Amino acid sequence: MRTDDAQQPNTIVATFADAHAAKRAADRLREAGFGPDRIDVGRDTDSKQVGAAEQVEERDHIVMSPGPVPVATESMVKGGGLGIVSGGLLFAVAGLVIGFVLVAMGVLDDPAMVGVTTLAAGLFGAVAGMVIGAGKKAAEDKDEALHAAGQTPVGVSAPTAEELERAETILREAGAERIDHFDGRQA
Repeated sequence: MRTDDAQQPNTIVATFADAHAAKRAADRLREAGFGPDRIDVGRDTDSKQVGAAEQVEERDHIVMSPGPVPVATESMVKGGGLGIVSGGLLFAVAGLVIGFVLVAMGVLDDPAMVGVTTLAAGLFGAVAGMVIGAGKKAAEDKDEALHAAGQTPVGVSAPTAEELERAETILREAGAERIDHFDGRQA
């Protein structure tokens, strides 16, 4: 995410699992010489910056979309692809067995119909697997976003890139789950 360089020349925002972990990280930053005027814990604007960075990251991973509204994210496509393969194979085998049973019972006169039942069942399984797989990934993504919503941000500003790198190291060692740079980079 890019911000106005005049407003925030060197800023990072780290997210922590809870307020206690964020406070410990802020204490470590102060112990390392970062002044309290350069550290923000749980500030609403930090939460908004992290949310905006997550939206940009999600937008960058949209694979299929007819316009501005995303249809499928990269993880949904992967889940759907896995569902197509597994559902298609599973149902094709079931269709093959059912086809042979129907031929043996005399319900189907033509043994070539076994291929038709196999194909039909495989196609049904592939579509069902795609829907289930993509939906499962979407639910997992939503759960991850809900978990992230409970996180506490710690913002740090520094006058130099070296100081910012030092702050990032301290935040990582303190257990940051995510660190965003608001000069266009993401850690």
